Parts: sequence; structure tokens; C-alpha cells
Amino acid sequence: MKGQTVLGALYRNHHNGTFTDVTKQAGLTTPCVAMGDAVGDNDFNNAGRPDICVGNDSTPNFLDRDLGDGKFCDASQEAGPAIEARRVGRGLAVGDLFNDGNMDVVVEDLDGKPLILRNPGVAGRQQRQHDRLQPVPVG
Repeated sequence: MKGQTVLGALYRNHHNGTFTDVTKQAGLTTPCVAMGDAVGDNDFNNAGRPDICVGNDSTPNFLDRDLGDGKFCDASQEAGPAIEARRVGRGLAVGDLFNDGNMDVVVEDLDGKPLILRNPGVAGRQQRQHDRLQPVPVG
């Protein structure tokens, strides 16, 4: 299975040592590469719910928005072309890099410099959709 494109998985934790696969019910249908990819869950649109950002090896990265009803939708195109850029990356980190209250993304690249994606949203303001993540030059 390593290196093949497959669907990811999302498991609901029942807090009693058991989990249930809720991938299909959640609408998570974007394929990813079956190896050590990176996932960041943070609230990218200030809606109070964790969105999912996935860094893939040689397939496009993607961002899934939490709709609040147990389902997610692919918000990659809303987030802008930089999130979907193909790169050989196996690492991804999420955090407020610019101290502006918005979650930004760093995608590691085995073939070059890391990609920093700045979230230009307004901190504390829920966004109906994701603002486009803006690439930041890395020296």
C-alpha cells in the first residue's frame, strides 16, 4: 500500500478505548498518498471548528473545512492554488506564525525550500469561506 493513492481516514474517539471509522459519513473523499503524510487540524476560518489540512507526498495538498454537522467539504480551491501545488513534502505544521490570530501553514519540501502559507483572514472574524492562503517568500 505504501506509495499508492488511497482515501485518508477519520476516526471518532468514543473516549472508552474504542474508535469508529467515520470517513465516508464525514465526506472526506480527497485521495492522499499512503505513506507518512502530515495532517494539521486547526480552525482556518475562525468558525470554532477544527478544519483539516493535509500535506501529501507527490499529490496535491488539500484543506477540508468542517461544516459543523459532522461533515467536511474540500476547501482547497477557496484556499488558493498554493495549497494544491505539487511538491515532495512529508511534513506540515500549523500555527499563528505572524501573531495575527490566524492559523498559517508551513509545508516542508524535500526538493527545495519550505512553503509558508499566510492566512490573511481577520482574527476573531468568522469567514464564510477560507481566505486565499498567500505564499510567503523564504530566504
